[in-house]
Amino acid sequence: MPVGPPIGDVNHVLTEVMGATVDGPKVVVEQFRLADDDVLLLCTNGLTDVIDDDSIANALASRRTQAEQCDLLVDRALADGAVDNITVVLANYHVNRFEVDTGRRR
Repeated sequence: MPVGPPIGDVNHVLTEVMGATVDGPKVVVEQFRLADDDVLLLCTNGLTDVIDDDSIANALASRRTQAEQCDLLVDRALADGAVDNITVVLANYHVNRFEVDTGRRR
């Protein structure tokens, strides 16, 4: 199997994660309200660098198991020439019924 060209912009990755840059790590925090049975996609830029948001949304809207949806996204990224590692994880979010009924946490 041929080896792809070296990636030249990864020297900063480990130091930024560890906070060794002059400005410290770049942290972005966003908040979203989730509803019962929402699906969360956690992925690396190996996916998002080659697959646009609409194509990802279409794959997730397909009537497939989550494992099949993950495989589909990885296969599409590879077919579109992804050169970075690709990680795709799907998880269901479920609201605890006690919290919904009472508005309190256990």
